[in-house]
Amino acid sequence: MAVFRSILWDNTVPTSLASRMRAARSKYLRDMIERVYSRKGSCSVVDVGGDREYWGMFGQSYLRSRNVTIVLANLKFEGESDAGDGIFRYVGADARALSRFEGKQFDISHSNSLIEHVGSWKDKKSAADETRRIAHAYYVQTPNYWFPIEPHFLVPGFQFLPKPARIALLRKRGWGWVERAESYSDAAELVEGCDLLSTTEMKTLFPDAEIIRERFMLLTKSLIAIGGRVEA
Repeated sequence: MAVFRSILWDNTVPTSLASRMRAARSKYLRDMIERVYSRKGSCSVVDVGGDREYWGMFGQSYLRSRNVTIVLANLKFEGESDAGDGIFRYVGADARALSRFEGKQFDISHSNSLIEHVGSWKDKKSAADETRRIAHAYYVQTPNYWFPIEPHFLVPGFQFLPKPARIALLRKRGWGWVERAESYSDAAELVEGCDLLSTTEMKTLFPDAEIIRERFMLLTKSLIAIGGRVEA
């Protein structure tokens, strides 16, 4: 399982399928940055739920050449702090309530594999609305519910099982990236915290977006919603 995981799903392994697909999909975000830069000579990004490692695939030299500044808005951060490199700033923030940011404060709001983790449908709707509110354009990526292998637990069809069955499996052992749950409550939180979305749900959350289907062997592995206005 460990070898299978590293070859296919480990984003820290540059040659893995996950890393190669992430690099391929970055062309959409790079194009958005280029269009903003060509218009104003800089580009401000808020990465909701993001971390600095993700942006390594762009390289600091590229980010500097386009005068990109990135606010990493994530619950794991406390308060606000500056990375001191002229690019990154860390802000403690909840994707569902980004009131500390003004409307259209950023050129681009971005999130990668986040919206499936924020909670109930109401929570997802709040996160989507906030994503659209705080920037002129947005890029939101999420795994596809209908792809046969669940990307967090790495079990074929795991997301299709009844909730009690998923909870029972997690109480027996760990699966994929998720360790064994010590209690029913812990297992329930883990299951409810990985709620994949379908194309229909993404279209509902982001009605003005183009939904791009990222494919692997003719199957849609993930969905990318790109919307708003990035004027050339």
